[in-house]
Amino acid sequence: MRHRKLRLATLLCAVASVSLAPAQAQEEGPEAPETGYSSLDVAQPKGTRELQNALQRLALYPGDIDALIDAGNAALLLQDPQAAIGFFARADEMSPGNGRVKAGLGSALLLNENPYEALRLFDEAKKLGVPDTVYAADRGLAYDLVGNSNAAQDDYELALRRGADDETIRRYALSLGISGDRAAAEAQLDPLLRKRDAAAWRTRAFVLAISGDPEGAIAIADATMPKRMAASIQPFFRFMGRLTPAQQAAAAHFGHFPAAAGCHGQHRCAADASTQFRSGTNERRHERRAAGC
Repeated sequence: MRHRKLRLATLLCAVASVSLAPAQAQEEGPEAPETGYSSLDVAQPKGTRELQNALQRLALYPGDIDALIDAGNAALLLQDPQAAIGFFARADEMSPGNGRVKAGLGSALLLNENPYEALRLFDEAKKLGVPDTVYAADRGLAYDLVGNSNAAQDDYELALRRGADDETIRRYALSLGISGDRAAAEAQLDPLLRKRDAAAWRTRAFVLAISGDPEGAIAIADATMPKRMAASIQPFFRFMGRLTPAQQAAAAHFGHFPAAAGCHGQHRCAADASTQFRSGTNERRHERRAAGC
């Protein structure tokens, strides 16, 4: 029993960086470009209550596989891949033939920017009987990150047939933009833009930059970011069209730009600006990565 309690303490340490406090209300943003909207809606982070519930169950019984899976999924919602990996890896030790664990660990490694290992784990989950629809949206992103846009879009479509999800729609739109179909990308984003979805505007900026309209992307950044941050991302928008599909996906989703983008000493900070611009739900993770700027 003491050994199990020590194991649980290790898991709790893995989520020390996860805030269990509700996110503070954010101030109204500037007017969205060419929409007439006065502000952009910012989605609040999810996963806090789910994590609390899972941790309470683990405190009672550290060997609860379902609680470990729920804790891992909650950590994913909170954008903390290291915590998620900790929970799913522990569950994998205890139940190595569990497909749900493989799928969750694949999603955690994807969020930790390891698409190749994520794809391997999704394949294991499939062999263990987990339906493709459970992880299709994440597998689609993994395919985009390795440069396979066609497979990515097949997975996004599969995920969307299961049920509409704004994040999957944004990923799908970006993938369409990467593969050269700007019109289809804009069509996917249009309903979200009409809802004043901030993340959809960020996605549209990357679609424009990838499609050869960096000035349009810069206009969106200028309207939705602090001046200094908007200025730091401009060189990257101008460089996006010259990247490979895999590089474009990594730039848009994780803020990774090749050094050849030409920002020299400002490269890391500007890439971090891109990461924050891409996803307002990644602010805690962004702050940890940007600490060295």
